[in-house]
Amino acid sequence: MGTSYQTVIDALEARHCRFDRRTDTQAVCQCPAHEDNNPSLSVTYKRDGDKAKTLLNCFAGCTVDSIVAALGLKESDLFDHDRNDETIPQHTAMPRENSTHAPQWRRCDSYVFAGMIDNTPLTGTEYNRLCEQTQAAHGARANIAMGACPNCKNRTLRLVCVAVPPSQYFTLAHCEHCSARDLFEAFTTFDASMKRRMSVSDTHVVIYENDNGVRFAYPDGVTVCRKADGKGGKRIRRQGDKGKHVPYLSDVVLDYLPARDKTIYVVEGEKDATALLAAGYAAVSLLGGAANVTACNDPAALLDTVRGCNVVCVVDDDRQGLAWADAVHGMLASHIGKDIISLRFIQGRDGIHDAGDAAATGRFDAFNVLKRSDLTQPEPEPQQEQGDAPACVRNGRRIALTAASDVKVERPVFLHSPLVPTKVLTLIAGRAGVSKSTLSIDIAAKATNGTLEGDWQGRPVNVAFAAIEDDAGMQKARLQAAGANMRRVLFMTVDDTRNGSTISTGLRLPDDAAILSDTLREHDVKLLVIDPITSAIDGNTNDRDDVRDSLDPLAAIAQKLEIAIIGIAHFNKGGGYASDKVSGSHAFRDVVRSMLLVAKDDETGECVVTLDKSSYTQQDGTSYRYELQSRFITDDDGKRMGVPIIAGFTSSNRNVHDVINRNVAGGDTTARANDHEVEEWLTSYLAENGPTTFKQIADDAKDAEGYTSEQLRNARKRARDPQIVTMKDPDYTGRGQRRLWQLET
Repeated sequence: MGTSYQTVIDALEARHCRFDRRTDTQAVCQCPAHEDNNPSLSVTYKRDGDKAKTLLNCFAGCTVDSIVAALGLKESDLFDHDRNDETIPQHTAMPRENSTHAPQWRRCDSYVFAGMIDNTPLTGTEYNRLCEQTQAAHGARANIAMGACPNCKNRTLRLVCVAVPPSQYFTLAHCEHCSARDLFEAFTTFDASMKRRMSVSDTHVVIYENDNGVRFAYPDGVTVCRKADGKGGKRIRRQGDKGKHVPYLSDVVLDYLPARDKTIYVVEGEKDATALLAAGYAAVSLLGGAANVTACNDPAALLDTVRGCNVVCVVDDDRQGLAWADAVHGMLASHIGKDIISLRFIQGRDGIHDAGDAAATGRFDAFNVLKRSDLTQPEPEPQQEQGDAPACVRNGRRIALTAASDVKVERPVFLHSPLVPTKVLTLIAGRAGVSKSTLSIDIAAKATNGTLEGDWQGRPVNVAFAAIEDDAGMQKARLQAAGANMRRVLFMTVDDTRNGSTISTGLRLPDDAAILSDTLREHDVKLLVIDPITSAIDGNTNDRDDVRDSLDPLAAIAQKLEIAIIGIAHFNKGGGYASDKVSGSHAFRDVVRSMLLVAKDDETGECVVTLDKSSYTQQDGTSYRYELQSRFITDDDGKRMGVPIIAGFTSSNRNVHDVINRNVAGGDTTARANDHEVEEWLTSYLAENGPTTFKQIADDAKDAEGYTSEQLRNARKRARDPQIVTMKDPDYTGRGQRRLWQLET
């Protein structure tokens, strides 16, 4: 027979109470004795010698008798009994398809929020104060920042400022390592006056500007007042007519809808609607909860608000959520393909309970599409607009043409600006031992904490490593030294089972492209590092076709999943022009959209990284410097070990080309020549000789200084004062044209 604690836990599970946290001796969950949107029931298993009992404490004030009665138990069930006592009732948890068990709804494909709007982020006084006190750094949006958590001291505190029209604000605070309750207590210790202004939600703490909280004003005059109760809970009061009303924020969001992707989110609760708007998504809220959503809302007003849009309804992950979904489905389902483009219902997973949790945590990808098994949800049929060219299909292959006017223009999104864009491949290349892998580990570690400067700053993400040259233990040590959140790091292995025998083969492309895409999507990976990238090429790395056959599917995965993929490559030996030193086919450079070259100065030990190719910025050629330092960690056997980390990442006037040619020993002036020397020689040569054919210049440069044609061409591109231009040779009478190089006059 189980313990009294297990008896209570089983009874809570049987009634689908959602758990905020749970261990073998303690749990925090929804209280079954009242309408509990924020888990407020503490369950503690306490031993005293050979006796044990289970303590129940509801922060909302419910009595133990009412909780026990709601669970269908007796007060005696809270005490452990002799195991031979057969009169104690047993409780078995009900199987659940999801946390809100209802047979007519089922979870399907994953869903990621889409259709960001161009609204101006606003910030309030309390948010700015918290940013200052936690030394928070802002991301792409000024109202979202990452700072130091007052509880765990890690820089994993995400702050989101939410504006409530007119001129009101509250802040969502979330820490990846801490529960919302622990964060509440830490803020209270941090500033005792905050306790009156904070309420605890599933994943975050809501912090108001003052004791009065906020007032959500509907367009037709109804107001909903929300404030903290001083104990971590909340108080909600509605004022105004009790008839049917228009959606909250319907007078605001329509001005922000994207012209092409008209996606609007319908949520349950004014707080969630404003939180989504603060995060950059158009959202409205319906008045009332699941029990009275039909009675409180005007279906015609709702339809007018979402007309012509892709409608996505965010269903709370609790017992009332699906009842709310049923009601909204009844209002809108008959209008699919007529008044609205599409209708979807989504529900959070992995601890994301509602839209507010998504905004607080940044987890807009932790959702599933919900579908009703008893109803058909028609999808709109794609209609060929007038002027579209018909699709051509033959032998299973299809060619279609899309008008440029229908293509959505999107600015590039950077994981690490300007070095690592998303949706494309990035290559980090350099000689052995120059810290290429250490640089990728530093980028990955910061990504797991949301501290990279880029569009995802403030949003910790999952990263995966497919590394052949280092074992997982050493990789973990280096990531740990770099400060990575190890719960967000995944090590990839590929097993091949044939004829009953399993061997580890490593990633092999293009054969593994499909399963790689599925695996990355399943684990919500946003950064993949392949070290080295040549290990994944199934073929000759010097053959252009083999390289493209492997890397093109990888690039397609990055585009489809909207993730960043970094490959590590090696340099050939010797000096010369840095861009031409990448081992293997030139297709490596062709396929990637960002290429970082890395070199280490043999004399000073300083490392330099140059953004040699950047298809999405004007910053190609920019260089940075950093040093390698040793950080000591303790391994699992308790022994100390030194691990290299990157320190002092700053801009640099030197580039990788300078460094690798300086390192080359001997008298090879071609290898040692830096860019400035070649440019200076070429300018002086043209000033002395006037307009000259490139062939003559190249012959003279080789004889005099040993410069290559490639160095001369690059020197011409860099020359600015004066510029070096080309002109048609007026004296040439042969076939075609002959060009002359000369200084611009």
